Amino acid sequence: MPRRKKNGAQKELKCSLNTRSKREINANKIADWMRINYDTYTRAERLKYIQKRLKVGESMALQYHTDARKILKGELTIVGNENSTIKKKGTPSISMSFNPMEEVKKNFDFLKYVTNHASYEAKYKNIAAKELVRMNDKFSGIIKVMDDTRLEERLFKILKEIADRLKVPSDRKHLQPDIDRLKEFPDMWMPFDQSFAFDESINDCLAVFVTNRNATGKAINTKIQAVEMMNRVLENPSYRISRVDDTHICRSAVKRMCAVFGLREFQTKKCENMILGGYWRPFQKRWIQDRSRQKIVEKSRRTGYTFASSFEWNLEALEFDGDVGIWISRSEKLAKQFSKKYLMLWTRVVNCLVEKDYISARAVTAGEVVYPNGHQLIMASSNPDAVAGFGGKIGLDEYALNPNAEQLYDIAAPAIMYGDRLQVISTHRGRGQFYHFVQDAKERGSQWSYHRANIKDAIADGIVQVVNNEKVRKGMPPISEQEFYDEVRTSCRSEAAFLQEYMCQPADDIDAVLSYDLIRSCVKPTEKIIGKDTNGRQYFGYDFGMTVNPSCMIRLEETKDEKLVVREYKFMKEKRFNHQKRLASIMMDKCHRGAMDAGAQGAQMAQEMETEYGNKFEGVMLTGVTMRSEIANLVWRFFDEGRIVIPDEDDVIEHLFAIKKEEREGSQPKIYSEATSNKDDHADFFWALGLALYAHGGYVTSEVGIRRLPNAMRRQAMSNSIMNFY
Repeated sequence: MPRRKKNGAQKELKCSLNTRSKREINANKIADWMRINYDTYTRAERLKYIQKRLKVGESMALQYHTDARKILKGELTIVGNENSTIKKKGTPSISMSFNPMEEVKKNFDFLKYVTNHASYEAKYKNIAAKELVRMNDKFSGIIKVMDDTRLEERLFKILKEIADRLKVPSDRKHLQPDIDRLKEFPDMWMPFDQSFAFDESINDCLAVFVTNRNATGKAINTKIQAVEMMNRVLENPSYRISRVDDTHICRSAVKRMCAVFGLREFQTKKCENMILGGYWRPFQKRWIQDRSRQKIVEKSRRTGYTFASSFEWNLEALEFDGDVGIWISRSEKLAKQFSKKYLMLWTRVVNCLVEKDYISARAVTAGEVVYPNGHQLIMASSNPDAVAGFGGKIGLDEYALNPNAEQLYDIAAPAIMYGDRLQVISTHRGRGQFYHFVQDAKERGSQWSYHRANIKDAIADGIVQVVNNEKVRKGMPPISEQEFYDEVRTSCRSEAAFLQEYMCQPADDIDAVLSYDLIRSCVKPTEKIIGKDTNGRQYFGYDFGMTVNPSCMIRLEETKDEKLVVREYKFMKEKRFNHQKRLASIMMDKCHRGAMDAGAQGAQMAQEMETEYGNKFEGVMLTGVTMRSEIANLVWRFFDEGRIVIPDEDDVIEHLFAIKKEEREGSQPKIYSEATSNKDDHADFFWALGLALYAHGGYVTSEVGIRRLPNAMRRQAMSNSIMNFY
């Protein structure tokens, strides 16, 4: 029987199969040669070798070169979770790393494709579906981070909780840019118990599985078998590391926090316009990321440096196991705020990122925070003795406002001698120790890393957007940058106050009756003196105000060590006459003597109080130059000898510093007051304090000491013993 001629299609198919088979054989030959000689020859030399050995043209040689490279890329070695590569001996440098997470994802996608494709038989679909169910159980952590939909929903849940805690917009529309950015790092969101580690002995097996799964022309059952066998190796407990120790969790939390807030290696330009990626302003980011051994910042009020430092300290507490940090605030209230408000917030954020209650709320107390990795943060007030004996990282907050700034630094500095770090944060208060540190930091070669942020710098870095977010949250209309600047500027009592509080230019103490350093030397925490009456004699001072200026009442108590301590003070504005008299009588009933301003508006009140209390109370005319100078001198002398104790409150210190003197030839200096931050005030606390000291008796002579005298004798004695300021 004559042979049937093959038609054109059959000839073409046979030719194609023969050609493909021959091409694969030749490609494997070239791959064998390239394993040894790839790094020795250049690309042009390799192409010439292929042309000569296989006797092909340039275009075909290029195809063989490409095929050989693909074969070499398929011969992958295994890497652990830290992206470290172990290469086979003789494998050229073009080899790619075997990433278990990537291969699990490819297996998952392959099985989904088989299950959903109409051309495959039902038995293969059943096998693929069964393996999919198994993978969902064994590789749930990997699939959660490798599957885009699942990872996106997981990230939205995490970021929404963080945004709610930070009180920033938390809807999907605002957080989507952050989600898209963080999806680019799926490995970072891997559950802590889903890490891999492999022995080199199984490299060849895994390479075979990968090759069979990816090979073209293989039967579908062979590919499914390769996937199943690869999964058995990957899910074997002997090849998996369960990383749930505190050190690993803390390191992972640090990396996730940096990624969410756009810090360190995750800091990019596009982060700045995102809700969480741009949460920190540029000047705050520079401060947080500065790892200098000693750093200092002179700042405007309310620029968020203390809050940024709490984030930095929380980050480093997670990063360094077993270390100690001491944060020193100027008062116990501020130390408690740093701990219970700021650090508590960031520990809650850490719990959100690790997706469990990792740092217990009971670990965060008013004076201490202890992290699971053993790191300890201690919060202390400004008492220098509280720092003695400690070693570790030191933070000094509002350093210029500390009454014992020099002594505090002398004790704190040795605490960092074993490689720890020191940071100083403050707004200026005159030209004290902090001012000198700043001047030193500006010099070339200084040991300090210098930072600065006045109100204009903060506005340029977008702080108004932070203000507007808070205003919108509270139902208030947003404002422009110029409106914000004008609002800040008009709230200041004077140009000098604005320059010091917001422009990092310290006020000059030359004309002040009481310098900042002198005032701070007589300060104690408010909660330790206000209302803590003992059995000492008490004295009352009252600076009267009715319409424009507020009233101020002060009650002093004389202690056993002959100091006069402020036990009570009140500011009152636009309060009715009868209301003020009732409050004054309540204070005066506790006191042995009292005095008040009897000039202008206070004349009637002084008369009624003198009538009610007789010789125990006296009205004083503060309108005269002589009397104002005597009262100012009296206040200065008590401060100069450290015989007065006042509460550590900003408004009190501001009132005391606002009194200025102007020297005049041939007469006593003129005493006048600048307005305080409230323009209606005129240093009322200073005059009320002076009147209370006047009621106490003042100075007679240095030999006789302090005595209580009748009115006429007291005034004459003060005139005879008056001293020049300073």
